[in-house]
Amino acid sequence: MLLSCLAAATVVGCNRATGVTAPSEPFDCSQTAYIGINGTDPSWSPDGRQVAYLAGFDAQARFSSGLYVCDVASGESHLVVPYSVTGPSARCDWNPKPGSNEVLLSYGLGAGVVNMETGDIERIASDNGRIAGARWMPEGDSVAYFSRAVDGEEISPFALAIQHLDGSGRHFFFREGRRPIQSEDIVFSPDGKWLAWTEYIPSPTYTRHEIAVCRRDGTGYRLLTSLGGQAKKPVWINGGTGLLFPWIPDECAAIGGNGPHTTMYVDLSSGNVRKWQAELTDYRFQFSKDIHVDRSGTRALIPGLDPLFNVPFGALYLTSANYTGVRRKLALSSPPPPPPPPPPPSSHP
Repeated sequence: MLLSCLAAATVVGCNRATGVTAPSEPFDCSQTAYIGINGTDPSWSPDGRQVAYLAGFDAQARFSSGLYVCDVASGESHLVVPYSVTGPSARCDWNPKPGSNEVLLSYGLGAGVVNMETGDIERIASDNGRIAGARWMPEGDSVAYFSRAVDGEEISPFALAIQHLDGSGRHFFFREGRRPIQSEDIVFSPDGKWLAWTEYIPSPTYTRHEIAVCRRDGTGYRLLTSLGGQAKKPVWINGGTGLLFPWIPDECAAIGGNGPHTTMYVDLSSGNVRKWQAELTDYRFQFSKDIHVDRSGTRALIPGLDPLFNVPFGALYLTSANYTGVRRKLALSSPPPPPPPPPPPSSHP
């Protein structure tokens, strides 16, 4: 991901970041490890030893599709739920409770809780069957998701709703002024006190995306950025004092959001927006629109994307300065190719 627009690359002018100052590095890009994830939407387990992720349909059959779990230490993955169940555009989120083996899986317009050891799915109760983009609440005993109708109340487009797994306590989440949050990119701070999301702001040529926050009770709404272009998928770092997010400027956003993204940092207290200066040399990570930080805040996972074929490439994890675990340093390059198939048996005696 790391994203300076490739100089004179796909889109001219995509390296503009007006008013942005240089920050300290939240993660150490010299300490990286490649792990074998060929998919999207990864989610760390509470102990940081595993990652759940989704692999979509691959026409070349390089890997099977569905919900996978990857062991971070070995890089080995195995299929938990097949693609015939997950389908396209699924999302996953590991329960934040310590020791949990439950992953919240959104698929189609429904959602369920997956036991990652058995693959069993318990569907979440819904009064209308329309659940999208489900995420665990910080306590791990209820979920936030997007719906047009909750208990007979209609809101369009999709708005943020909250409920327990059995369907009880279902209600829309409103910020000040009784305005719903209409974004799938929602994240709760590590202490559960703040909510950040992508705010959609109409403009004459395209819909701007900016980063907004409010408190857990809906008060304290703030629009943290005014960069123009599109800022997406914020993630909390530094103990919940700031957010990382990928951003593209107006020139790229107006033509569909294609091109490399720039990783930005915004400080919650001051509102200062800064460019993350780190660079990864492999261009496939420069096109990633995702960064996922583990529960401890000491490791970040970046799923790669090959822009030439629009297929997942794999993932790196980076370590931060205060990480105390084992560090591994690998070259930022493609993993070794599989061995060639054995030659066919000779037809001669």
